[in-house]
Amino acid sequence: MIRDWVELASEESQGDVFLNFVTSDESRRLNQAFRNIDEPTNVLSFPAQHDDVLGDVAICLDIAKAQAEAQDVSLDSHLAHLVIHGVLHLRGFDHVDDEDAIDMERKEVALLKSIGVANPYE
Repeated sequence: MIRDWVELASEESQGDVFLNFVTSDESRRLNQAFRNIDEPTNVLSFPAQHDDVLGDVAICLDIAKAQAEAQDVSLDSHLAHLVIHGVLHLRGFDHVDDEDAIDMERKEVALLKSIGVANPYE
């Protein structure tokens, strides 16, 4: 199932994706080290510098569980969203400005719809 989500978001991109489930403490350390933000976050992506690797995605399962519960969605649906979101970052999508955010959100929603997951932004 998780492999399917990675492959779906990877589309035609070549390279391995390494998916890691991390604790809140690990997420906080990574977020601090790489984004200078001293708090845990749900998903972090680290694009690779190698042709045969897309990169790493770190998902904080504690946060994912809490968010799924707060949003009243299944954990599987929320994890699908986080995996797809993280892999899209590895492919160069981002949400720094409004136009890029709209493009990324549109892509996420279409991919999620293709596997029967409702739009997480509604």
